[in-house]
Amino acid sequence: TKGISTVDMLVLAAATSLLAFAPSCVWAFSSHPAIISPLFRRSPGHRSPSKSADAAAPTARTLLQVATADQASVTADIPVDDVVDESPSSDSDQFNWYKAWYPIIPVEFLNREKPQHFKLLNMDLVVWNDGKVEGRSEEFGSKKDRQRGAKRSDGTWRVFADSCPHRKVPLSEGRIEDDGTLMCSYHAWRWTGDADLCAVPQAQSEDELLRIQSNPKSKCNSFPSKVVNGLLWVWPESGDDARLESALTEAQ
Repeated sequence: TKGISTVDMLVLAAATSLLAFAPSCVWAFSSHPAIISPLFRRSPGHRSPSKSADAAAPTARTLLQVATADQASVTADIPVDDVVDESPSSDSDQFNWYKAWYPIIPVEFLNREKPQHFKLLNMDLVVWNDGKVEGRSEEFGSKKDRQRGAKRSDGTWRVFADSCPHRKVPLSEGRIEDDGTLMCSYHAWRWTGDADLCAVPQAQSEDELLRIQSNPKSKCNSFPSKVVNGLLWVWPESGDDARLESALTEAQ
């Protein structure tokens, strides 16, 4: 090719092969005093890439400065004081969802004649009232034998786990007897408002009934409950400690 010397062609070939791996080599050839070519001759006012890189380096370093706060790397654009501490909190700071009062329903919407099912924190609950029917407070029997116009007295609203201790049948499918006990619909076992087993029709003797009652698993799983301003509240944890903690905590 006219106008291009052999030296220029060799320089061009070498620069092309090096361009893919080290683009700065091209500028090395063009600035070398022993090899001066019109193809690589710098125009007036042109700045060396190395100088440009050196000038840009402080700016890049300024933008990418890293500060250390609590062993975490943070860019210099974010003040250290604004860094949020994401370290795990202690167990004492964590909220326990089972150690709090929860409102269930206004009691005026509840039926004192039958147990009702509710769900709280993915737990099945049965709400019922242990009031006794007037004139039959100590008697168990059919509702047909009630005196005409007999009413159920104001008892206490109870909250149990909706599961019979005997065969895990929902207690909400049972009924409230005239003596204020909750009866399971499967085998007619009955419990008092304090969650104690009081009757087992299949027991052949008083001794057998006492033996069944002596088993701690015969008790229903009951939860603390109370009515505040006409609203039924429940503490979704059972046991003696739960009753003490719930008594010391205000429902609000």
